[in-house]
Amino acid sequence: MKSFFNLNSGETTAAITLMILILLLILYRLFATHPLPKENIPDYFLELISDCKKAKRDSIDDLSSFNDTIKKGGGKPKQLEYEIVKLNLNLCDTNEIKGIPLFGSARAQKLVAYRDRLGGFHKMEQIHEIFVLQSIEIPFMEKYFYINPGEIKKIPINSISYQDLKQHPYFDAYLAKQVIKYRETKGRIENIEQFREATRAYQSLIEKVTPYLDFD
Repeated sequence: MKSFFNLNSGETTAAITLMILILLLILYRLFATHPLPKENIPDYFLELISDCKKAKRDSIDDLSSFNDTIKKGGGKPKQLEYEIVKLNLNLCDTNEIKGIPLFGSARAQKLVAYRDRLGGFHKMEQIHEIFVLQSIEIPFMEKYFYINPGEIKKIPINSISYQDLKQHPYFDAYLAKQVIKYRETKGRIENIEQFREATRAYQSLIEKVTPYLDFD
C-alpha cells in the first residue's frame, strides 16, 4: 500500500529517518555557532550534542593515529621479516622440497630419486647432474638447503655385487665388470690407486666417485 509521495512503508521510514538526521545536523551546527544558555536547552539534547562532538573527536584521533603509523613506516607497508629454515638435502622428503620456490612435484621427485641412487650428495654442485635442475643456480640452493657429507651412503667396493654396482649413477656395466674382474683376479681393492688400475677411469670420474668408495 502506497503512502504519501507514492512511497511504500519501508521507503517512508527511510525518508523520515534521513530528514531527522538532517535536522539534527542543522541544529548541531546552529547551536555550535550560536550557543544558547544551557538552562534553556533540554538535558537530552545536550547529551546528544556531546555525543556528536565525542564521535567527531574520535574520528579525528583515529585518522591522526593512522597517519602517524604511515609516517613511521616511511609511507610504505612494513615488510615481514622471517628466517629461512634450511632443509637437509640428504634427508628431506618430496613434500618438504615442494615447499621451496622453483620446486614442484616433478623436480622434487627427480631430486629424491637421484639422491637415493647416488647415496646422498657430498657437494651442492651435484644437483646439476639432474637435467631438470641444471637451470637452478647453486647460491639459490645454498639459501634453502645444506649438505652434511658425512651422511652419504658409501659403496663397499670389495663386497658389492655387479648388479648393485651398475645401478650407481657413476658406474655403468663396463666399469662394474672391471671392478668385479679385478677382485676375482687380483683380490681386494685397497685404495684409490688400485681402483684406478682396475677401472682405467678418467681423472674426472675418479674425483667424482672417490667420496663414495669404501675400501674396508
